[in-house]
Amino acid sequence: MNHTVTYVAVDVSGNTREVDVVVEVRDSVLPTAVAQDYTVVLDGTGNGVLAALSVDFGSSDACGVASMSVTPSTFTCSDLGSQTVTLTVTDNNGNSATATSTVSVVDQTAPTVVVQDVEVELDVNGDASVTVAEIDNGSSDACTASGSLVTSLDVAAFDCDDVGSGVAVTLTVTDEAGNVASETATVTVVDRVLPTVVGQNVTLTLSAGGAVGLVAGSVDAGSSDACGVATVSIDVDSFSCASVDASPNAVELSVVDNHGNMATDTYYVTVVDETAPAFIITPTTLELDAAGPSQTSFDCADLDSVVAVSYTITDVNGNQASSSVDVAVVDSVPP
Repeated sequence: MNHTVTYVAVDVSGNTREVDVVVEVRDSVLPTAVAQDYTVVLDGTGNGVLAALSVDFGSSDACGVASMSVTPSTFTCSDLGSQTVTLTVTDNNGNSATATSTVSVVDQTAPTVVVQDVEVELDVNGDASVTVAEIDNGSSDACTASGSLVTSLDVAAFDCDDVGSGVAVTLTVTDEAGNVASETATVTVVDRVLPTVVGQNVTLTLSAGGAVGLVAGSVDAGSSDACGVATVSIDVDSFSCASVDASPNAVELSVVDNHGNMATDTYYVTVVDETAPAFIITPTTLELDAAGPSQTSFDCADLDSVVAVSYTITDVNGNQASSSVDVAVVDSVPP
């Protein structure tokens, strides 16, 4: 800014003279720049912005501060840690001064955890498990690569007791900055493993009445299932005389486990008849015919005597029974 100044000169005799002089006033004094350290927190996208006022710590100028700026002013995940920034202060007369400070760039945003519900099947031993990869459905973090995220499950192993109801499984994800987040998925445990059927062939003996029964336990020889056997049954449980000729008779053994899985196998029942025939003896009178001998092996020589006769009966299955009966031989035929 220019100012006109009038100078007046006076000599010793009192004479005066005036001269106008143009004076240019200049401000060449730099502002005072004062900066402070600051922390920039990245947002969920991994970006952060720093304002000059955030690092200014009372910068000033006698003629007034016109503007302040800071460089760098934007940060990303690659800037995590300590960064040096420069604060530039410009006064109203265009003079500039700078000061530096340290900016700590930090990531305080938790990872984004995405889970999915899954179904797992028990193995033959009644065990099942899940992995993080099966539960994780694309968890991510702006500043940590997916392969560098630390992941864990609070429950990963299951057994027969978990069948039938969903099990809550929590996936926890930690990024490289130590931020932690978690989500819960449901794991449905199912048992589709069939029981192991172990049976045996059976031989049954008919009763004197020509019938015999069979229970499943007689055919079962140690059927098993990792989650337990609920029922063991057979499709045929009674046999008769006809079963002797039909032997061996096919019987299906069915085993059902505690979760409704059923397996079957076929075994054979041999039915035998070991009961001897029963005698029913009715008293009978035999008469000799006119020629003397009867239709049996009796003749006149046997008259007026009691003859012991032995009977042997053989049934269709080869069982025999023997008995003795007294026969009185009489001749009632007139001459």
